[in-house]
Amino acid sequence: MTREFNTAFNAERAKRGTAPINLVEFGFSTPLLVSDRNPGIPAFNISPVEQDYTQFLVSDPGGLLSVSNDEIQIASSGSSAYAYMDMGSGAFGNNDFVHQVSYNITETGSWNMGQLWIWGLSDTIGVLSGADSMMGVFAAKTSSGNGTIVLTAKGSGWSLTDYAGVSLPLDADYYVTITYEASSKTLSCGVYSDSARTVLVADMSLVLTSELSLPYLFGISTYNLLAISGSVGPLLIDSGYADVPALVTDWSYVDSATDAARDLISPVTAPDLELTLANTGDIPFSSYFDSEPVESVPVTIYQWFKGLAYDSKEIIFQGYVREVTGYNSMTCTLLIQGLWAKYDRLIGRDLAVTYDEFSGADPDAIGKMQPLVYGAVDNLPCLAVEAGAMSSLPEDISASATSIELSDASVFPTSGTVQIDSEQITYTGKSSNTLTGCTRGANSTDAVLHDAGASAAEVLSQYVYLLAGHPVKSIGDVFVDGVRQTSGYTAYTGQTGDAFTGYSGKAVIVFDALPAVVKQVNLSADVDEGSHSHESSSSTTVSIPATGWSDPNGAWNDESNAKDGNESTYAYANAMDENKALQINFSATSQGTVSNLRVKIVYSTEINEGDNYLKVGVDGSTRQYLPGTGGVDNINTVYRNFSRNDWAFTVYIDCDDLMIGKATRIYEVSVEATYGIGVTASAAEGVLVTLTGNSSADTVIGGQVTANLEGYQDDASGTYTGTASALIERPDHVFKHLLMARLGMDSSLQDSTAFTEAGTFFSTNSYAFALAVTRTEQASSLLARLAFQCRSFFRFTPYGKAKLLPRQLSQTSDLAVGMSAIVLDSLSISRTPTDTLINAFTVHFDKDQTAGGSQAGDYLDAVACSDATSISTYGERNPTREADFYFDAIRDETMAAHVGAFYLAQHKRPRKMPALSVFLDNMEAEPGDYIAITHPLDSMAAFVAEVLKTTHFLGSAKAREMDRLEIIAIDNGA
Repeated sequence: MTREFNTAFNAERAKRGTAPINLVEFGFSTPLLVSDRNPGIPAFNISPVEQDYTQFLVSDPGGLLSVSNDEIQIASSGSSAYAYMDMGSGAFGNNDFVHQVSYNITETGSWNMGQLWIWGLSDTIGVLSGADSMMGVFAAKTSSGNGTIVLTAKGSGWSLTDYAGVSLPLDADYYVTITYEASSKTLSCGVYSDSARTVLVADMSLVLTSELSLPYLFGISTYNLLAISGSVGPLLIDSGYADVPALVTDWSYVDSATDAARDLISPVTAPDLELTLANTGDIPFSSYFDSEPVESVPVTIYQWFKGLAYDSKEIIFQGYVREVTGYNSMTCTLLIQGLWAKYDRLIGRDLAVTYDEFSGADPDAIGKMQPLVYGAVDNLPCLAVEAGAMSSLPEDISASATSIELSDASVFPTSGTVQIDSEQITYTGKSSNTLTGCTRGANSTDAVLHDAGASAAEVLSQYVYLLAGHPVKSIGDVFVDGVRQTSGYTAYTGQTGDAFTGYSGKAVIVFDALPAVVKQVNLSADVDEGSHSHESSSSTTVSIPATGWSDPNGAWNDESNAKDGNESTYAYANAMDENKALQINFSATSQGTVSNLRVKIVYSTEINEGDNYLKVGVDGSTRQYLPGTGGVDNINTVYRNFSRNDWAFTVYIDCDDLMIGKATRIYEVSVEATYGIGVTASAAEGVLVTLTGNSSADTVIGGQVTANLEGYQDDASGTYTGTASALIERPDHVFKHLLMARLGMDSSLQDSTAFTEAGTFFSTNSYAFALAVTRTEQASSLLARLAFQCRSFFRFTPYGKAKLLPRQLSQTSDLAVGMSAIVLDSLSISRTPTDTLINAFTVHFDKDQTAGGSQAGDYLDAVACSDATSISTYGERNPTREADFYFDAIRDETMAAHVGAFYLAQHKRPRKMPALSVFLDNMEAEPGDYIAITHPLDSMAAFVAEVLKTTHFLGSAKAREMDRLEIIAIDNGA
């Protein structure tokens, strides 16, 4: 999908040898347009002058006209009137000009019986319809009664007329542009329905028989046979050419991208350009720095061809001055950086948990980022943002003390309730680190003495856990220390109507606190004395002992080492067949209902090929894959969770297929079971509860709260997905949301065609992200990683458009580049170096959200990718960075395998990389396009290659250099 240019520009650049004019516009408060020569741009395009109608001479015997600075109104009457300005001998007709005027006609007569001239030029004073030499535009009605507009011109012995072939209803605003090109004597008139003049409704043109020289400018003129009413204005005119300072002394080049052949994850970069300008004359360029910082000024570089309408120019670069690298009395050199630099910011910087926003937050949560979530994510850890303060006693206190000093009371409120050991104490004030106005033995607890070092916890009526720093679509199961909760909390999505007070626009989980600080869920308080029971059920985790092993197929050796409790000894197999499993038996006396088995496997293996993969299962449970370790000398520890409800079971370890010559060692297999305990209701007697953690929530709720959720949802207008309130999960939708909602980028800067095509690809292949952003990351880094995980490039073009480009092999070309289009002797071919080949790797996906994500074991599933033919030919080639294939945004195995298969096909063999130069007639090529090269070198005949990089060298009139585009591409074959 190559870049599209307007028709007029395309026609000019197709003329080989035609030199464009490069223009630089600096967006100072008074814009400055410069080039490397004075190109002769019609002045109207730069500084149009609005005419003051009150300065026109008026003939209005019937009192029809009402004249103001920018408008002339005409009443309904049937007499003649006109208003004109003498602009001087030869003012119009000898040079190019552009005039603009608007009008609204409520009533006029038929073409022959009533005309309202909204603009005109003449060599005589009087109504325009009677002039011998003139140019003009009038509004009237056709014989059918519809409004129309007419362009006319007259000279000695000739008269020309062109009228709109469409109906223009009366009582509507129209915006007219009249253009005259002196060299061809062409008079043109365009009529638009909008003030921006983008919607053309009528177009007329005349080629004058002879040149005219007209001094009088008419703002209005009437023909008196029928009544006319309406208004005309404002009128803007200019003629001749604007002075464009030839300040540019040296153009450099615009570089589109980095070398994606060597960079596996192609970085998102801002193109840049170095520009040198003359700094001489009465007003040196550097003098602009005095009034406003040049670094804040937008810079746009255009290309334009002499003879085209000025609005046919095309943008080739947009950005800002990054640096003034130096200036003196002769020159000034600027480094201009692409527009992307304005948006490349640290995502999540504004979402840090602070005490200013969350005064009662757990210290462990302070500084962490409030998560951003896209798609369906499970087991996401929450941040305790209303957790209750925690401190300790620096010295003993008596049972009657009414002032209690804490080690640090800074985060305690000025009044409230605190618990020390089993006693609750209310207080009414705080002075430095001392709680004052204390009432001992509150809430039916006993006042007792407490030793130095005892923990003091703030008692709250509720505890708030933040799940996401934005509204989410839904919240599913909630877990505390891995145990699913069935009650005792309320989940708020943060959507309008479902937000917790004080937490508008944030997804939170609010737990109801018990009246005393004891573990509310997942009880693990240390009971030092007395007996106790509680009113609700809790859960705990215990180890299940291994009771035996079996190897029914005789495929393993030293089998008992896998269950002996010693991680230094191992069972091993040098070659395994599918269904020849090592089986470890576990059994324990039932202590309640098992909710989860957590299997720990310590192992090493040489297995790391395709679908041939180690796996672990419990009885009939679905097997879960174990990632390769890169050899038996590399020991790995992996945990896998299985839903179970019994206390006796067998763990199976086997592989998918025959693995001749591949060794595997199992050092140890162990299992922990999480189960519920039935508890009898009774009062606690003499119980001393040990407070844990660094906030009272750690003691009341548990160490870690997690939840399943669906993240961002679209707004009511379907801005990002096209569907109101839809879950934002498809990659192109996620990119749109990140760009617009997080980076503040207007949708006009997104290439709609590219995003639509990307969406079609993702929809066809059922791509969906499941992403939780929990740490700040530079936008360029995050977007590059996400693009890699959906086998795409994300690009921000030099001309200021964001593109998401899925990568595919064996594509049809977008652009044919034949030998005649290639700069002589510019084509060369390299081949990708063997150190960039990849033919064996593992895609790790379905991230364990409670883990960091930087290790293979932090992912719950994996897909092995390898190519036996490539390995046989080039040897096994692994990624330089294994972590590139840790896919934290993918949960679906089919998507992970589909993405992995592409990168395997792309990198399993060396590929040709043609480098060539073309001229402007092929300058639409850009990264992500597919070009078909025909050239005698290597007998290339429509050789399809994917463009990786382009470098646009700007032409220079002074240096007599033509624009050219250097292209680096890569073989796109399968």
